[in-house]
Amino acid sequence: MKPSAYNFVWSTDDPEKAIIFNSLTTALAEVRKSRIGLLNVPQFDYALLPENEKQFVDELQKGGFVVDDTADELRTVKFNYNSDKYDSLIARLVIAPTLACNFACSYCFEQSEKSQSGKSEQNAFMPDDVKQDLLSYIEKIVKTGKNIFVTWYGGEPLLAREIVFDLSQKMIAIAEENNVEYSAGMVTNGYLISRDPDIVPNLKKNRIKFIHVTLDGPREVHDSRRMLKGSNGTTFNRILEGIKLLKANGIETYIRVNIDRSNIDKISRLLDVLKKTT
Repeated sequence: MKPSAYNFVWSTDDPEKAIIFNSLTTALAEVRKSRIGLLNVPQFDYALLPENEKQFVDELQKGGFVVDDTADELRTVKFNYNSDKYDSLIARLVIAPTLACNFACSYCFEQSEKSQSGKSEQNAFMPDDVKQDLLSYIEKIVKTGKNIFVTWYGGEPLLAREIVFDLSQKMIAIAEENNVEYSAGMVTNGYLISRDPDIVPNLKKNRIKFIHVTLDGPREVHDSRRMLKGSNGTTFNRILEGIKLLKANGIETYIRVNIDRSNIDKISRLLDVLKKTT
């Protein structure tokens, strides 16, 4: 057997432990540093390992941290990529209707005041010619018989909700005219979901089946990292209201947590909050 080429190992505040992450399987685990020697060798013989080590390796293999000697991981990456790219049944699109955002997250890689094109955020919304090009592209795809799946992204896509809902209706119409299926999801910071009573009904109307929302810990931790732009205002309670609203309306909701050394020991408290309130 051999360690995966896609392993990453990080130290923790505990000198006895480390975090291992596999970018191919996205598996994440905390292990004792004394047990990760097998991840630092080119190859090892499973049959020669003591029984307790074999059990540990079995668990590592479940997460893809170790693989068989014959495994060609790069080939797997290429196969997965091409399977999606040339899938004859479905076309997957990620659409950003805006680069603008109402948050000023401390770790965000996007520019806070200007879009990458240099335009102010007020102008960082999808222009009409791009909308038309997108619809023309959709018309070409559906002629091949492929179903359409869209992930709405950003910026913060709900800042451009009129664009999202208008394009959604037009894409749904194109799909129905060509007897193919249309469905969608959205990655959003979640702040606006409970502020506008029309948002959730429109999410359902426009076949947005799932929502990804980020909470970075319990209220005080999250609010120190994911604050409102301009005022540094709190966001946790408003997002939690939105999550409850999504759940009440049967929209599948995923909670994403960005974890680093500053909040890793607070995540269990977030889970407690979610259990009690949702």
